[in-house]
Amino acid sequence: MTYIGIEDWRLIILFVASLFVGILGGCVGMALGVIRVPLMTLLGIDPLLAAGSNLMVSLMGSTAGSWPAFRQKRIIWTVVLIIGIPSIIGSFLGAFYANLFPHGYLLFLIGIILSLSSISMIFAAVKSINSKKQYQEVSGDKEFQSKGLVRIREGLLGFIIGVLGGAIGVVLGPLRMLALVNFLKMSPRMAVGTNLVLTIFVSFAGFVGHFLNGNYDPVLIMLIGFTTMIGMYIGSRVSGSIDTVKLKLTIGLVLLFVSPFVFYDAIRTI
Repeated sequence: MTYIGIEDWRLIILFVASLFVGILGGCVGMALGVIRVPLMTLLGIDPLLAAGSNLMVSLMGSTAGSWPAFRQKRIIWTVVLIIGIPSIIGSFLGAFYANLFPHGYLLFLIGIILSLSSISMIFAAVKSINSKKQYQEVSGDKEFQSKGLVRIREGLLGFIIGVLGGAIGVVLGPLRMLALVNFLKMSPRMAVGTNLVLTIFVSFAGFVGHFLNGNYDPVLIMLIGFTTMIGMYIGSRVSGSIDTVKLKLTIGLVLLFVSPFVFYDAIRTI
């Protein structure tokens, strides 16, 4: 644990940026730590300190963003359990053994996955808009069916994403969102709410790993966490009223926008 010693203007930038990142993240169901962490390191904050602090900020923001999703019944609890438990274990292990992972190469791989998948998602959404094809909403646990080997695959996917995210200090909501929408074929609207709840648990597990190693800053967490909570609450409320296909297009565009930040962090780390 430490206390940040950077100039006030840098803190103001983080404070304001976190609000806008939070609004965007709440809309698409992602904490977007992949934007915050590079920004924090760019402004002079130690990478491990930024990683640990960001996980708690993600937890705070996702908790605020989950409330509108809960009230609007946009959370599939079956998925939260199937993916959430392995993700929690993976996130803790990844965070606790963060020093053993080649961060730069992991980030580079994640950047490639995000770039290719986001482009695919954008094209699919545009095609749906042009053909006026709509998604069939998955509105609750009873309508989501997942059994046997499929559940094992989903749990394993959650564990792997958890390990990667814990190691680099982000919850990797973008990768989970891709899994929910592309692999599980969930409605983007339901995926947004479900992913926010998953982020709460994964962030907590990852933060515990960094907390045990002293990689966090309470002042930084309070400053950025406050505006992130406000932003994600606002964004989550808005997402409930966005057309399903347009929401998927928005998610794809955000993932594509996030990719350069991941590549920047990868190049800086290698």
